[in-house]
Amino acid sequence: MEGKYISLITYTKKGDPIATPVWFVEKDGKLYALTTAKRYKYRRINNNPKVMVAQCTYRGNVIGSYVEGKARAFTGEEVLPIKKLFKKKYFSSRFMFRNIEGKDKTYGMEITLV
Repeated sequence: MEGKYISLITYTKKGDPIATPVWFVEKDGKLYALTTAKRYKYRRINNNPKVMVAQCTYRGNVIGSYVEGKARAFTGEEVLPIKKLFKKKYFSSRFMFRNIEGKDKTYGMEITLV
């Protein structure tokens, strides 16, 4: 997937879709996003791994069609190589990671497109 942002649709416990624009990177045919445990998208993925993704603008305006996927949340050592990819793709992510380290733990989301 091209671009800097994807619209990530996750689902509430009731099944309601919620779209959020997020930064992403690709590795081995999968998409990855980073967040903190306090963010609801991370909690929703833990409850329901079904997601939809589409390329979008930074404001969340979708460019193209949504594609179905399955997400997996992870943390710990698995996050480190993904952070390195983010730092290469997004210069300002260097500052973001510096600000959240120690305050909130960084979590990853691996998205496999179906």
